Parts: sequence; C-alpha cells; structure tokens
Amino acid sequence: MSELKDERIQKTISSNRIALVVGIILAALTIFLLVFNEFLTRIHQGAAIPFYEAYNDKKLEEDIYVYVDTYDYPYDIGYYDSSEQYYYVYDDSDLYILRCSESMYDRICKQIDDKGEYRIVGTISDVNAEVKDMAIDVYNEDETDPEYMLTDSDFDDYFENKAINMEAKTGMDIILIVLAVIVGIVSFGLILGGALGMHRYSKAFKKLSDEQAEELNREIESPETTYLKSCKVFLTPNHIISMGNTFVAVKYTDIVWAYKFVQRMNFVPILTNIKVHTLGQAVLSIADMASSVRHKDDLIATIFLAISQHNPEARIGYSNGTTKHISEV
Repeated sequence: MSELKDERIQKTISSNRIALVVGIILAALTIFLLVFNEFLTRIHQGAAIPFYEAYNDKKLEEDIYVYVDTYDYPYDIGYYDSSEQYYYVYDDSDLYILRCSESMYDRICKQIDDKGEYRIVGTISDVNAEVKDMAIDVYNEDETDPEYMLTDSDFDDYFENKAINMEAKTGMDIILIVLAVIVGIVSFGLILGGALGMHRYSKAFKKLSDEQAEELNREIESPETTYLKSCKVFLTPNHIISMGNTFVAVKYTDIVWAYKFVQRMNFVPILTNIKVHTLGQAVLSIADMASSVRHKDDLIATIFLAISQHNPEARIGYSNGTTKHISEV
C-alpha cells in the first residue's frame, strides 16, 4: 500500500485507529457496568424488607425493595399486555397486589409446584385507577353479601394504592443501567466510525500506485499548496485532496461539476460537503464538515474558486440546467 507522508494525513488515519481502540475499551466498560449492576441489584434485593413491614413502618413512598413469601398461585386481576399483568398474591396472613410479566408469573407457579413457595421481590409502585377498578371487580365477582364486598374506600385503606412490582428496579440500580446504555451507544459509534474510517482509507490508499503517491506527496509539500484545516482539504497546484470521511484525490482538470450538498436529519443539517462530478462519471464527496464547523460557506467558496481558477470549464453550483448538461457529457 502506497503511503502519504504528510503528518496531517497520518494524524487523520491515526484518529480512526484511536477511535476504534477507545470504542473497544468503552464496550468492555459497558459490559462491566451491566455485570456490576446485576451484582449490585442482587445485593439490594437481598436486603429487601417484607412488604407488610413497609406498610407498618410507613415506608411505602421509599425507593426500596420489598418481598412477599407466597405459597399459592397469584390470582389474576387483569393485564395490559404480556409484560404488564396484575394479580392478587397472599402470604401467611395478608393480601397484596402484584405487578409482573406473564413469563414471571409462569416462573412463580413453576417454583411453587416444585418447592411449595416463592419469594416475590420487587419495588413499590402505584396502582392506577383502572387497575384499582379491575381489582375491586375481581374481588367482588363471587361475593353476593354487600357487607363483605370490597369498596373504593376499603381498597384505599387496605392496599393504599400500592403494589409490589417485579419488573422495576430502584433508582440506584437504574442509574447504572442508564450509564451503561450511554457508554454503550458511544462505544458503538466509535467502533463503527473508527472501523469504517480505517476501511475507507485503506481501500483508497490501495488504489494509489507508488508513482501517484509520490506525485501527491510532492504537491502537498509545494509552497503553492493551501490547507483548509476545518474541512481537511489540500488545494495543491493540480489536485484537491480531501481527508474527510474518506480519502479523495481528484485533479482539477477531471472535474466537470461541483456543488454544495447538505445532509439533514429531521430538517436539521448534520453534514455539509461538496459533491464533485468527474469526467469518468464518478461522484465524489469532498470537504466533509459537521454542523459544528464554522464558516462553512467561506470554505466552500474557497474550494469553488480554486476549481474555477484551475478549470474554468467546470460548472459550479446546482441547477436543473447543469443537471441536464452533465447527463449529456
């Protein structure tokens, strides 16, 4: 593979390697955070208090784990979907409301079949009005004596609109998960960007012959060459050399059309560059600039001026007339 010796080019290549390495390190950190979170969650759940104790000690508003030891299948109240279902659950003497997934319900029932009991561990969550109504209806469905029927006030006094939620974690455990997700997203971006950058540069450099590389090295070192740092573009006596998302070296005389291109996401500009059409019908992207780069229009104007000075026949700017003309070249 031919080599371009300029330290600014080498630095750009190295930055992709560094991004890849940092991304791999952060990916390992993400795994560590997830494993550590699971370890901490087990410790916190191991310190759970009985749900009745949270009731008796007025701890229902605290961000803690509680448990209920049950010996019977939870009794179905209702559900929104397979991940959010509600049940009545009993311990030795009290009745509670349980929120869990369908799969967790099946797990509880299986362990009761196998071992005769199951310790339900979860956080304390609120019961909304719809679940409350369903719970009252289910409780009263086989009751005919009004004296023993559950009323709204009975429900409020007994359950205090609280349930044990097996699908939620405490705030302390959630913080680690959120941190792991953030680090994981950053690591994915760095690994993807670094790997793609290395691949694109390696692929572009492999196409260069030793003679072409030497010619570009001489032009980069020429006193006539201008380097636009903000967009990583060399304007040499005979070439535009761009070190953006990929390496591009194009002769001014090969350019037939150049225009500004803005990539948007949800109408917000995220990338600005110049699209260059060449005699060989190739469309190249040069001068890649993120939205944070300042004075983009000045940089683009400088590049357009260089193209016009070295190749007056090249068309600059986008128009329907130019599009038709280029298609006929």
